[in-house]
Amino acid sequence: MHIQSRSDYLLNGGIGRVQGWLMPGAAWATWLLADWQAEQGIAGHVAEIGVHHGKYFMLLALLRRPAELAFAIDVFDLQEFNVDGSGLGDLRIFEENLKIHLPDPSRHEVRIIRADSLSLADKDITTGEPFVRPGTPQGPPAKPSSSKRVPPAPTAGKTGRAGSCRIFSVDGCHTAQHTANDIRVAMNNLAPGGFIVVDDFYNAEWPGVQEGVHALLSQTPQIKPIAYGDNKLYLVDAVDHPRMFDAFVATVVPVAAKLKHVELHGTKVVYVETNDLARLYRASMDRREAKGVFGKSGLVSCDLGTGWGTPESAGLWMTADTAEVVVTCRPEILHAMGEVVTVSIDVYPFLSPKHPTRTLALHGDGQVVSAVLGRAGVSIELAVPKSALAAGLSLAFFGGETERVREVVPSSTDDRAVSVWVSQIRVSG
Repeated sequence: MHIQSRSDYLLNGGIGRVQGWLMPGAAWATWLLADWQAEQGIAGHVAEIGVHHGKYFMLLALLRRPAELAFAIDVFDLQEFNVDGSGLGDLRIFEENLKIHLPDPSRHEVRIIRADSLSLADKDITTGEPFVRPGTPQGPPAKPSSSKRVPPAPTAGKTGRAGSCRIFSVDGCHTAQHTANDIRVAMNNLAPGGFIVVDDFYNAEWPGVQEGVHALLSQTPQIKPIAYGDNKLYLVDAVDHPRMFDAFVATVVPVAAKLKHVELHGTKVVYVETNDLARLYRASMDRREAKGVFGKSGLVSCDLGTGWGTPESAGLWMTADTAEVVVTCRPEILHAMGEVVTVSIDVYPFLSPKHPTRTLALHGDGQVVSAVLGRAGVSIELAVPKSALAAGLSLAFFGGETERVREVVPSSTDDRAVSVWVSQIRVSG
């Protein structure tokens, strides 16, 4: 990924200089999901149908990794195909924005496709050739239908060539026919572990998007939603739904301003309005301390291993004798710190007649730090090289024997077995 350039684009005003429509929360959600893909080793190109002047496309292009391409699909000056007037793409302005916001080598990895998206049905966008399904006779590609019906569903499991795009944005013509067709094109070209982002979902000004989405989802079990919010809908291959839903919950939900777990077409999804993280990032880049987020997102991510309960608003419990976490800092925060960084962990013990005090031992970076915990909480500190936090610092907590809450507090209905409460993890330097 082009780390500095994508940071400049989101943090230093680049995105504001490209005309278009994009809510900040949607940009950050895409960033966080792309980071998760990188951690998982998920590779693939990025693509968008309906780039307009490139506001969202620039971000997608900046999220690419080596050998990945960015496909920009738009009718541009072929406005006879823009039947509902949803945007007015301009190739000259788009290319100027590419020069301004993409590093020179990256611009050569952009492929511009000037076409009506209906002509891409059942085509591999990387080659322009039709997908060949097993058992299907080869012949000339079918012409786009002029009817208003929803296009047929993609073949289950993509039994032809595997798709190659890990992020595919659908923001073209907003009629029901085009919306369903464009999701179908995206699905056919989606790589394992990839996701589709549909614009203007639940936007009252564009009812065709809702009609196309709901019609397609109702007849296409191979496509499943995982989340919606900030004017976007996130779709995945049904095979990938469990891990992609979990990925969204782990990466985006921790920074949500609004959150609700709901169902859409019989599938569990989350509604989120994501915080604009720009202010948090800028503030953290100017100071030498940051608070960790329990999960895989944030400037300081605390990726939970075994031995933990579910994160709550003020922290989480150890639910086993030992618990593990990996603390990782983003380059944006580490650059302001010295070569040695202090990791501070605020902890509180679960006490009882059996355990009037507890001893907590913390292992990390070849060090062992221990503290006796009484009724007052304490902050345990560990000094580590900055490089350890850049790579991911593994910490192991040893909190002693757990006890069931309701056995210590008879009036409680809490049946969890716990030992130590961790309220927050901070880094400073």
